[in-house]
Amino acid sequence: MIVVIAGGVGAARFLSGLVQVVDPAHITAVVNTGDDTELHGLSISPDIDTVTYTLANAIDPDRGWGLRNESWRAMESLARFEGVRPQGSAAAPRWFNLGDTDLATHFYRTARLREGATLQEVTDEIRQAFGVGISILPMSNDSVRTIVHLEKETVPFQEYFVRLQHSVPVTGVDFVGASGATFIDESVLDTADTIVIAPSNPIVSIGPIRALPRVEALLRSRRNDTVAISPIVAGAAWGKVRALINERGEQIKEAGPSTPVQVLGLSSVPQAGDEFRSAPDEKTARVVGDARGHSRRVLSQRGDSRVQGGVKLEDIFSQIQAGEVATLNLVIKADVQGSLEAVSESLRKLERPEVKVAFVHRGVGGITENDITLAATTNATLIGFNVRPDRKSRDLAETEKVEIRTYEIIYKLLEDMERAMLGLLAPEFEEVVTGEAEVREIFRVPKLGAIAGCVIRTGVITRGTKVRFLRDGTIIWKGSIQSLRRFKDDVREVREGFECGIGLSDFQDLKPGDLIETFEEREIARV
Repeated sequence: MIVVIAGGVGAARFLSGLVQVVDPAHITAVVNTGDDTELHGLSISPDIDTVTYTLANAIDPDRGWGLRNESWRAMESLARFEGVRPQGSAAAPRWFNLGDTDLATHFYRTARLREGATLQEVTDEIRQAFGVGISILPMSNDSVRTIVHLEKETVPFQEYFVRLQHSVPVTGVDFVGASGATFIDESVLDTADTIVIAPSNPIVSIGPIRALPRVEALLRSRRNDTVAISPIVAGAAWGKVRALINERGEQIKEAGPSTPVQVLGLSSVPQAGDEFRSAPDEKTARVVGDARGHSRRVLSQRGDSRVQGGVKLEDIFSQIQAGEVATLNLVIKADVQGSLEAVSESLRKLERPEVKVAFVHRGVGGITENDITLAATTNATLIGFNVRPDRKSRDLAETEKVEIRTYEIIYKLLEDMERAMLGLLAPEFEEVVTGEAEVREIFRVPKLGAIAGCVIRTGVITRGTKVRFLRDGTIIWKGSIQSLRRFKDDVREVREGFECGIGLSDFQDLKPGDLIETFEEREIARV
């Protein structure tokens, strides 16, 4: 069981990703209620609602709160009362927007609480109504309110955040009622396999939960099983910024908002969507980055609950013919996070009553030996989108009889998967790598542009053959070899162990360490 200590928007987005790699039945979210308030006589739980709406895919994607396709007629109608409202009255406030359909949630919560139901019971009922699979718990059934101290007044958190637009200097924060409140269920923390403190405001979102009696002690007792995802580094990457390079290739000393830069000095490449924040020192950054990396590895290794008993793509049709529900085990690797999510979601949509899809592992980057080993042990087919295996991985896949399918066009991937499920696979073509060259140096030649000084690592590189250009296992260009030279001589081919200069047809972004891979396609005979 994974227990997530959660606030609002940041935690909700984290949870929406977590349910893609972990069975929702194995996730419990303990959500902050210090932001809860009462408006128009209604009990409102902003963070619980944000988590619920997000996981139900009902959240407004632009605002990050409230329901999508919302209308505001009730709020707009309150304007007619502003002229008659007595001075000093707080009736009918308009600074906190409640959408027309969002009101239904607050109507139900308020009515059930007045009937004597606990906040935990009502939260679970609302979760069920929205079809959310994870367990959602309020941090406590008791009232705790986050109070913000300003220079001239003291206000509830929602007034500070929404009415005042969090623009007033803060002198302090209190969690009123926390010392006398009871944490929702201590056994949840005691029995959790992993505790994740989600990316949320550490003071006003996580702080109220930690302020409850015994919570801090419980977290300390589970320190080895607790991961805090704090926005102070770029995902699992950490390091000291060695250089900032702008879009013109110039080194700059600082980068402001919306400034595109290349950052040098990180331990690894962050994933798309990772927030980039500064840390007080390199040691802190390393500790947090390593913890995040460990958490991601743990989550990815858990895989899909349906993996056990799944089969390879080549065996799927025979299992269907035998009258069984077939589960297709897949290891998915892609070039970027966006591609990974698009491929995964599209594959899910191919499921039918007789064919299910189970993701053993999903990740970004080139196909590695670990991916091959994982596919072999789980009887999975390995799918690569815009990525390729290196030579050692190809050799291991052949030894372990792991099928690797690589694609660069998503509709071709989906077409093959659907055909395989129906037993109608078209003739399959195998890409046979004929040569592999490593870029060692870059030379600039007038009229020709960049020339890659290479050493041939395996096979034979032949002028005019199909070629793909790989960087860290990711395909960044495909084309053909325009020129091939040994010293000053034009040659037709260069064999393993020799050096040469390679010019590509229309690609200039060459860097030492890149790989140039030549290949040909051969049809695979079906048995």
